[in-house]
Amino acid sequence: GAGFLVNASGYIFTNFHVIKNADNEMAIHIEFSNGSFCVPERILYKDSINDIAIIKIPTALTKGRAILPLHSLEGIVGEDIISFGHPLGFKFNMTKGVISNMYIENEPQRFLFDAPTNPGNSGGPLLNKFGLVVGMVEGRYDSKSAGIDVQNLNTGIKVSYLKKALEKFNIKYDSKALLEDKELIERQKMLMSQDSLRKTQASQDLAVKESRRKQDSIQSHLEKQKREIDSARVAQEAIVKMLEQERNERKKFQDSLREANKPKPWVAKLSFNYGYDLGALQDLEDNQGLKNGGPFWDIDVMFGYRTNIVKNDDKGTIAALFVSAGMMDKKAASVHYWAQNLVDKIKDNPDKYFSPDKSSLFLEGEAGFVIGEGLRLSAGMGAISIRDKFFNYYTVTGGFNFPLGPVNLDILFSSMMGQDFPFPTLRFKAGLGYRIYFE
Repeated sequence: GAGFLVNASGYIFTNFHVIKNADNEMAIHIEFSNGSFCVPERILYKDSINDIAIIKIPTALTKGRAILPLHSLEGIVGEDIISFGHPLGFKFNMTKGVISNMYIENEPQRFLFDAPTNPGNSGGPLLNKFGLVVGMVEGRYDSKSAGIDVQNLNTGIKVSYLKKALEKFNIKYDSKALLEDKELIERQKMLMSQDSLRKTQASQDLAVKESRRKQDSIQSHLEKQKREIDSARVAQEAIVKMLEQERNERKKFQDSLREANKPKPWVAKLSFNYGYDLGALQDLEDNQGLKNGGPFWDIDVMFGYRTNIVKNDDKGTIAALFVSAGMMDKKAASVHYWAQNLVDKIKDNPDKYFSPDKSSLFLEGEAGFVIGEGLRLSAGMGAISIRDKFFNYYTVTGGFNFPLGPVNLDILFSSMMGQDFPFPTLRFKAGLGYRIYFE
């Protein structure tokens, strides 16, 4: 876990759940960023409901260390924050995000933020851009706690509850920001410079009126004042230029963030699949002793448009076209030929039709949707060449795409029915595909 100093006397905040298993203060080990270690003098406060704990270290150990000020108000939704901690053992790590929600039903002490959070961040401070503590990291929602896959949904303890804990023991804390608004300071400097120029000019006018008889001295004085004015003007121009440069750099950074989050609506995927054709659902075994089914493989190409996306990493619904081409094993091809076209003749002359012939090519085209970029539902038409004759049919496909980065694992079921296929068939296939997104 993590913690942070809020008082020069050595008071440290952390989560209750970080130290709850410690039998005493000697079981708690504190490491500072310079590599030094200590144990606390005592555990001052434990609050299991609000998940707050305060521990005390010797005052001498706080010398030269950062004392974090507490915000006088609560955080604001959308406000930039920085989280410090030790996720997965990476010591003194920093992540950035925003406050996403200040209200959790029935939990008034907590709020939500999206800075990446992992085991080891618990108890760390959440700072705004002025270095003020707006809360303390508590935990996160994950698939185990929420029951579904979630991302960057983390909880923090509000700063007002931290201050209440300190006030119970009359512990003082600071609320002055660590960082100041640089643009405001520069504007104040410029106004002070302008005011100084006005005062200098007024003093010069008074000197001219009182020293008319000393024209040479006055002239020299005016030239000196002119040089000062020119110098001040140059300084003012430099300040304006510096502010303009900062604005341009900030705009470039914002533009780069927008470009990185720009959604890529088009998607394409190339897959290789291997499967098993279970044959016609019409049962031929009772009359002919025929064993249905056989293996096949195909190459599947998808091209589609992603809907309902705002950011590139959103999971929208894909409206897509699918084209498949492949080869069916000779046994499965013969089964289809027997089952779909020669049912009556098989009974009379089975030896003539029961010898496997050869593998058959097939081509299919479908249109449909990939819901949530994971559940595929599509339908279309296809054709297969069996014994040098083409047979047409309708197709319906459904199944799941499991993303593994850019690689997808596909598990699909499909049916061949209609037109030249009076008996519906069922096929199962699985394969790997590579997916890319583009504008």
